[in-house]
Amino acid sequence: MDPAEAREVLSHVEFRKSTQKSLASADAVLSILPCVREQGYGEDNEEQEEGLRCLAVPVFDRFGRVIAGLSISFPTMRCGADTKSHYVALLKQSGLAISARLGYRETTTPEQAAVEQGSV
Repeated sequence: MDPAEAREVLSHVEFRKSTQKSLASADAVLSILPCVREQGYGEDNEEQEEGLRCLAVPVFDRFGRVIAGLSISFPTMRCGADTKSHYVALLKQSGLAISARLGYRETTTPEQAAVEQGSV
């Protein structure tokens, strides 16, 4: 999803601060998306509830579009750097396995997806 489309989607969201760490605006969310895309996962570090952390990865369809997410939530007291890395690795592996069952191939490029969809 390009930034303009993401901004449009977020324009319909009512942002409410649940904790001091909550993202309070579309701009705040948009500012972290490049990092989320680069690392391949998103993270909620006590943004929704104090003491709770969540990690999530995308699930892709056969055209390379994100159609779902796979996440895990756990108490922050159980999450050191090693634990987080382990959970991220498990989530990525599982997200790719589900995506593959849906016809996704990691080598799918936007151009290939357009050809498969018949839009080129």
